[in-house]
Amino acid sequence: MLVQSCSTGWRRVNPPPGVQWPAQQRAQVWRGGQSVQWHSVRVSRDSISGVPFVQPPSCDSCRVGVALAEVDSVCAGAPDAGARENVFLVGLGLFVAWFTWCVTGGCKFGMA
Repeated sequence: MLVQSCSTGWRRVNPPPGVQWPAQQRAQVWRGGQSVQWHSVRVSRDSISGVPFVQPPSCDSCRVGVALAEVDSVCAGAPDAGARENVFLVGLGLFVAWFTWCVTGGCKFGMA
C-alpha cells in the first residue's frame, strides 16, 4: 500500500477546509487501504467529496463523499506524468544497453 500511495505523478496534500479544487485536478483519496480517483473535489470542515474520475466533472448528481475522519491520505496530481517518466527511463535504459553492446563490437552495421 505504501508503494502505491502517492506514487510517481502524485503528491500527498493536506487540503484545508473550504477549498474547491479546479474541476480537472485529479485527487486520489485513500481510506482503508483502498483508493478512489476523483476530480472537482470539495473539502468541507468534516468531509471531502468529488466526482468519480470516469464521470464528467460537472456531474453534481455523481458526487460522492466521505468523512475526513475516515480518510487516510489525499494525493493530488496526474498519474500520466509518472507514466511519461517511466517510458523515458525504460527508453534510456534500452539506449544505454544498445550503445554498450555496439561499443563492445556486438553490432556490425553494413559489414559482411
